[in-house]
Amino acid sequence: EFASSYAGGFSWGIQRMRDGTFYITRDGLESIQPGQVTSVDWGLPYNTYDVLEMEGNLMIAGAHALQILEQGTTQPKLAHNLYPELSALQSTCYSILRQDDDNVWFCTQGQGLVRWQRASSTLTIFNADAGLPSNTVYGALVAPDSLVWASTNQGLISIHPQTQSIRVYGAKRGLAESEFNRMSFCAHDDGRMYFGGLGSVTSFDPLEAAQSVPHKAVVPQVERIDQHKSEENTVSDVTLEFRETGQIRMGSGDDFLSIHPI
Repeated sequence: EFASSYAGGFSWGIQRMRDGTFYITRDGLESIQPGQVTSVDWGLPYNTYDVLEMEGNLMIAGAHALQILEQGTTQPKLAHNLYPELSALQSTCYSILRQDDDNVWFCTQGQGLVRWQRASSTLTIFNADAGLPSNTVYGALVAPDSLVWASTNQGLISIHPQTQSIRVYGAKRGLAESEFNRMSFCAHDDGRMYFGGLGSVTSFDPLEAAQSVPHKAVVPQVERIDQHKSEENTVSDVTLEFRETGQIRMGSGDDFLSIHPI
């Protein structure tokens, strides 16, 4: 049990380090040592979202891009002071994924998903120009087959680290919701991944999803409804038009579409 000194609205997350210390990310940053009850407020005047142990130091993802809190110090500094190649990372950072000792991924607002290869001190930026649906990426997880999956505000993506190929998953691939949220993702012990959206949670087996092939939806009947017409002319069957053109033309008085699934 512990008592937080934070009197604000909410916290983004809580993580436990290898030495047992808990870090609470919020509008600022708190830490709680093992065996203590009260927390330490680090006095950071901005949102922090995620933390990661890095060579004995603490890497902090937040509204001020990446910060490093060196062991034995009380004030974080920009990460590029220790790792110059990270100077290209200047956007808000929502989360950090350590894939292995060499590969670290950063989810950002504005620069997409950024891969840091520590051995070669290089950054690879996957953004909208590279094929992502958005430059806002919230969270990333790694699958058993080494594919990296990430949530954005316009769907899910998977990236093959070796080939750098990208697949985008949205409504056409069966997602009920494509706008996800920050700090709302996790991987279960059984291998399933969970990504939280604005109104639902998307769960899937990444090994099965990686093998899926998008299919063309079959819509047996589509009706166009105009409530302003007389009773007998309210509903128009536009199924044939939709099948032939893939489009439905809506007039100024048309109020609704009725789609009858299989």
